[in-house]
Amino acid sequence: MVDQQFKVGVEVQLKSGSPTMVIDHILNDRATCVWFDGTKQCQGVFALATLRHATGDDDPNTPAVGTARMHRG
Repeated sequence: MVDQQFKVGVEVQLKSGSPTMVIDHILNDRATCVWFDGTKQCQGVFALATLRHATGDDDPNTPAVGTARMHRG
């Protein structure tokens, strides 16, 4: 079952490990997520089943490179 708590603006990571991403759009069982790799904004579409809520900067599964958080304003 897919976690129904995913909403636009929520910080997530891939269950397999990834930079912290922000959900920009949700359609059916997929989420469009955005993140930064240095100063470059990146975007990808992921199945909701592959995502988990971000646990913060101290998470040992978070890569040290490209983890700048996107500030929504």
